[in-house]
Amino acid sequence: MATNDVYRLTVIADYLGSQMMNSYHFRLKVSTEPTDSDFAAVAVAAKELFRLRQHGLLTYRSWRATQVRGASVSYTTRPCLPTGGRLVEGTYTSLLNGGQSGSEPLPPQTALVTTIRTTQVGRRRRGRVYAFAYGEGQQSSGVWDSGHVTNVSTDWTTFNGLYRAGTGTDPNFEYGVWSMRTATGCRQLPGGGHQTVDSPSPDTAYAAMDSIVIRSTVYTQRRRVSGVGA
Repeated sequence: MATNDVYRLTVIADYLGSQMMNSYHFRLKVSTEPTDSDFAAVAVAAKELFRLRQHGLLTYRSWRATQVRGASVSYTTRPCLPTGGRLVEGTYTSLLNGGQSGSEPLPPQTALVTTIRTTQVGRRRRGRVYAFAYGEGQQSSGVWDSGHVTNVSTDWTTFNGLYRAGTGTDPNFEYGVWSMRTATGCRQLPGGGHQTVDSPSPDTAYAAMDSIVIRSTVYTQRRRVSGVGA
């Protein structure tokens, strides 16, 4: 049975000489194994969630869907690391560039942050999406323009109409928050590496999205600073 399998979708783009990545987690709602075309449709929806408001210097390249929960995924073969599972990759072929022009591009580390809320409490039951590649005209003094926030909110409404738990119209997938800490039972050590602190629990690592909050502050994601890495 494929129902309740979870996949991490990673969207990859180029912007100002840097590779940009965002990841999203989707739970399979049906018992039928998804096709490559099913994954491609989700990947396009994730791209279109932000693309129309992003700068024209952004170019979307590819996507990758990695199974993180299912019968073929193990969290005990290698402690603290998942093994096995399905991997599907694809390349975007249309609508590759951001839809905005006429404004100077903001640095690659600047981000519009959306908080993903579930019906459960706790840090592991909240997610964040760091959207990138916007223009100077969409912010002022470190705060996103209210019109820009409204536009992004509209795009989230479209996305949630497809993938929100219980009401989403997509026949295959729903969107949610995945805790690798819960799935592996391990915490990351400050100096690198991991330490086992709990038993692996992939069955309880996923929580469905209930609502979103778009933050008005222009945040910085350090890993996207030029020269640091994706």
